[in-house]
Amino acid sequence: AEYMGELNQSDSNNMNKLVSCAMGFRSDAADLHTICELLFQVPDEEFEKAAQVLSNTVAPALSLMLALHLADQNIQTDAIAIFATIGIKNLNERQQNELVTAVAASLSAHPSSLLLHQFGCKVIRDLVANEQVSVCAQAVGVVSLLLQSLRSFETDQVIVSEACQALWRMSDAKDSQQGDIVRQEICTSGWDTLTSCLLRFPDNLHILTAGYGVLAFFGPFVTHSYIDSITSLIRFAMTCLRSDFLSAQLSVSLFGFLANMAAAAALHSTVQQLICDETESVPTIIDAIQRFPHESIQQEAGLHCLMNLCYNHSANQKQLLDAHAIEFLTNKIRDKGSPLDVQVAAVGVLSNLAHDKLGKEKIHSCNAIPDIVNLIKSHQSSAKVQAFGCEALFYCSDRYPVNVVRIQEAGGVSLLESATQFDEESGEVVHWASKALSNVNGRAV
Repeated sequence: AEYMGELNQSDSNNMNKLVSCAMGFRSDAADLHTICELLFQVPDEEFEKAAQVLSNTVAPALSLMLALHLADQNIQTDAIAIFATIGIKNLNERQQNELVTAVAASLSAHPSSLLLHQFGCKVIRDLVANEQVSVCAQAVGVVSLLLQSLRSFETDQVIVSEACQALWRMSDAKDSQQGDIVRQEICTSGWDTLTSCLLRFPDNLHILTAGYGVLAFFGPFVTHSYIDSITSLIRFAMTCLRSDFLSAQLSVSLFGFLANMAAAAALHSTVQQLICDETESVPTIIDAIQRFPHESIQQEAGLHCLMNLCYNHSANQKQLLDAHAIEFLTNKIRDKGSPLDVQVAAVGVLSNLAHDKLGKEKIHSCNAIPDIVNLIKSHQSSAKVQAFGCEALFYCSDRYPVNVVRIQEAGGVSLLESATQFDEESGEVVHWASKALSNVNGRAV
């Protein structure tokens, strides 16, 4: 009655027809097709009303229709198209699991239908935003189906974009064990597929963001057999970081990829050198960070990228120092408006630069040590701040007496003494505080 009462308030004849058809829907294929056609003709201003009507009348019957009519490509396409258009927010978790199972079966049964795969990949992308549904999706073979869609329809930007975004969401699982299962599967059977997709659509922000977002998770799984494609991806990532179309979200994906490849157990020094060999690579990363000064996630991702690039790599450390990175990092720490995670990441980069004598010297000349000490003082209950800060003070003071003096003058000794009593399960704070305090006490003035 509520929906029928709204008919007189609608200016759209198509909307009226859609509501009438939806109210009388009895899982008939012809009616389903009519509803699908009418839905695409509803004016934008009435779409929300149409979606609500279909969510409460037609949608509950569609998963069963998909299961009962698996061989009928038209029914499969129409049913999945409706979910792709109205969304899945009104489905509970059980219904979402049923739907992802049905869509997976449909993609498998109709591997050459472009339209069905366009709608199907979009529905899966929406469904796997729920991590429990993502687990179900992995169990029914969705990863391999998405990769097959990418291979079969490699020139279709809609499918490539939706499939990449779905894989990205499945890779980014909070449950690390489940995430590793998905990431291992994608890396083993989909690395080349994802790489070719990225290089085929160099101007598509959605594909680049999702594609590099997926690849960023593969650090633990890559070996030297991947090095040629990693080289191409690094070169292309640098091009993207310099481009006019760079967005904050894309740069997060690019930074994540570069950072995790540079930290990959099997490849870290090789990848660090590959990035170093790219023209103006470190200044390019710094410039990209500075393009989005108010995007805290982007800032933190960029700083973590620099942290991994310069860890025990003197050539990248030199590039950073030549690019006036100490001043850049110190400003991040001093800026009271910077989120704490950004400040901590900046301290982490300084810490890695302080491994080298030239880095210690630059940190001294820029008077960065009081800023590190002040950050430690302001956040004495934060294990992350204490660990990064104490580690930085250790490397700054190691075999460099003038920085010991700076630590003492800034009031760092008492803070280090307090940190040696820090109650933390991992013991990282106590470890670095004790080492830094040993440096300071051993060179007391």
